[in-house]
Amino acid sequence: MDGEVHLYTAMFGHAPEKTGNEDEEPDYISIDIGDILEVKGPRPTTNDTWMKGHNKNKGTTGFFPGNFVEYVGPAPKVEPPALPAFKLDPESSFVKPVKLNADS
Repeated sequence: MDGEVHLYTAMFGHAPEKTGNEDEEPDYISIDIGDILEVKGPRPTTNDTWMKGHNKNKGTTGFFPGNFVEYVGPAPKVEPPALPAFKLDPESSFVKPVKLNADS
C-alpha cells in the first residue's frame, strides 16, 4: 500500500448488522450522510465493493459499502511542522557540578 490517501463523502447512511458474536464479525463501521472517509492506497477503479477506510467524523476505521460514498479527491498532504531553530550556549549546563565530601 502506498502513501496515497483519498477522500470520500457518504451519500447514504449505513449501520452494520450485529450478529451477537463480535469475534466472527469483520470490522464494519457505520456511516452517516455527509461523513468524510479517508481511504489509503491507490484509488479503487470502482466503488461497487466494500472499502476500508477511516471515518473522520466518528474516529472509527473499518469496512463500509463503496457504493454508498462519492469520491471527493486526494487528501491534502500535510507537512510536519518545522522544528524551531535553537542555539546551545556552551556557558550554560543542564548538569551542575557537585562537590563530593570524602569525610561523610
